[in-house]
Amino acid sequence: MAALLAAWMPQQSLQADWHRSGSIHRSAHIDAHGWGGGGHVDINRNFHRDVDVHGHGGSWDVHRDIHRDVDIDVHNHDHFWGGVAVGAATTLAAGAIVHSLPPTHTTVVVANQPYYYDAGVYYKTAPSGGYVAVAAPLGAVVAVVPPGSVPVVLGNQTYFYQSGVYYQQQGTTFIVAPVPIGVVVPTLPPGSQATVINGQTYFNYQGVTYQPVFMNGATSYMTVKI
Repeated sequence: MAALLAAWMPQQSLQADWHRSGSIHRSAHIDAHGWGGGGHVDINRNFHRDVDVHGHGGSWDVHRDIHRDVDIDVHNHDHFWGGVAVGAATTLAAGAIVHSLPPTHTTVVVANQPYYYDAGVYYKTAPSGGYVAVAAPLGAVVAVVPPGSVPVVLGNQTYFYQSGVYYQQQGTTFIVAPVPIGVVVPTLPPGSQATVINGQTYFNYQGVTYQPVFMNGATSYMTVKI
């Protein structure tokens, strides 16, 4: 009887089902603030793996479930960078080429020259095709000031400032005005270049010089002549 049982047991062990299961869960979160580039990056990564192994008389089934989730969120904000307040670039840089105009654009004529305007950006037809972003032409009249414009006052005049452009109200419309000298703005135009003159740091943008000034507990910028 013992011999028969011993002979029967190995055979049964070969036919027995063998089961293994495993589960791996990994998650990671990275939150980086890139002040130098004006960026904010959130990265969320989840890794999930389930392994289910069954053995049936030498037959194996392997089930793997791998799930990865990567979420990258980049935001550009106005920021105070190295003591310099730089406004977020809400407009295309002059010289940028686009293949088509925004559907909400309007046509603005200045000195018999047509410009195409949308949300603070002015375009002209590019010689090579498409449209090129250009500096705001003096005398351009728009129905509303661009998004992000802030009122600044010099004497008895109120201007609406946005990315280095100054608008004055003209009835129910707004006109691109020459840069007023002595006006103080909260941020530099995007793309301003620093320069040092007689030990003093200034910033230049399209031929206009801005001098940092400390007012009301914060650094602002005054247009000056050098």
